[in-house]
Amino acid sequence: AGNNTGKIWNNIIYSKGATFRCSYGIRFLSECYLSLYNNTIYNTYYGLWGWWGEMYAYNNIVQNCNDGWYSHDTSTPFDKGMNNISDTPNDAPGANSQNGVYVKFHDAANFDFHLASDDVVARDRGADLSSDATVNSSTDIDSQARGNGFGWDIGADEAPARIFRSVGPSKTTALGGGWTGVSLTISGTMATFSADLTTNIGVG
Repeated sequence: AGNNTGKIWNNIIYSKGATFRCSYGIRFLSECYLSLYNNTIYNTYYGLWGWWGEMYAYNNIVQNCNDGWYSHDTSTPFDKGMNNISDTPNDAPGANSQNGVYVKFHDAANFDFHLASDDVVARDRGADLSSDATVNSSTDIDSQARGNGFGWDIGADEAPARIFRSVGPSKTTALGGGWTGVSLTISGTMATFSADLTTNIGVG
């Protein structure tokens, strides 16, 4: 039917086995107007297949597909959007998109397509859609807040923020601070000291 609209966001779509020409990540036909935000598509023959319509594509990852972004005719349904990724050259549409690059997932071999904490392609490289009127969502596929690092991540998953410490990087508990008569309480992400500390804390 004509003039259909749809919204698809925060999905991980993949095939476990061999792919054939009838394997699609997302396919749309006949004057479909689709908003496609923060999806991850892996190992389908066509990542996205479009014919006669418009796709507003933001922050999507397409990897390991025979043809990542395929337009069936000259109507160019993928001409709107930005910050998309494909491992195929000259493929993903829109401003600030990256082509011919490979995203590092947590464990793609076992179908875990959460972003690896040391990925440098998708992490913090997405468009901030928190004020977008079409898909009003600021969380990822796991309901975790977007933008917990330096920016939105591309794809369905928002990777955890990495925390670096200059002393004792392997430690997960509080390090001794050399203070006297001051107690420390840690609850979640909040550290509370029972009294003011000296002015040289954190120096050196």
